[in-house]
Amino acid sequence: MPRTGARAFPKAAGTSNGTSTSVPDPCCSSVASNRSAIREYRAGVTLADVHIAQVNVARALEPLDSPLLRDFMAALAPVNALADAAPGFVWRLQTEAGDATAVRIGADPLVIVNLSVWASLEALWAFVYGSAHVGVMQRRRTWFERPAEAHMALWWVPGGGVPGVDEAVARLAAIRRDGPGPAAFDFKRPFDPAGEPLDPAALRILPAVCG
Repeated sequence: MPRTGARAFPKAAGTSNGTSTSVPDPCCSSVASNRSAIREYRAGVTLADVHIAQVNVARALEPLDSPLLRDFMAALAPVNALADAAPGFVWRLQTEAGDATAVRIGADPLVIVNLSVWASLEALWAFVYGSAHVGVMQRRRTWFERPAEAHMALWWVPGGGVPGVDEAVARLAAIRRDGPGPAAFDFKRPFDPAGEPLDPAALRILPAVCG
């Protein structure tokens, strides 16, 4: 069963173990209520009082136990350890095996999901594009299909909360359907917890390398 990463927080409301294979409507009550909670939390506070959640999915070219994916699987533990120790890391989805490769978001066994929470957009960007994680990311086309639609979504969560897989799937569906917006966005077009657009340059995020 999925468990938390280096720091333990309560599971998101409405999920029993974080492994739900159902795909709810992106405007489901759990997403709407979370947005409402963040708006209330924003009253008189700063971005330090909320965290940023991210989900990304990928479809492997072959089964994870195939020779083609051997290097990727070998890199998982070191990369996850790097994330756990990174500044601003809060939480990541994982099973007792220490990663999330066994978590399914649908019937396709080749689709894997990565779900995590970070203290800020800057902290997440610094890990994704400014750490040794880049070396693994640069080889992703060796192991995974080129996505035909959005494969990542970002959204705000109240500090101390973590999302379930069902909510993550809903956020991904929202950005695929509507493009970046307050409910689900990306590094190129970020939004603040109140739903207002943010300037990526002001956040020290470099859109040119995002994608």
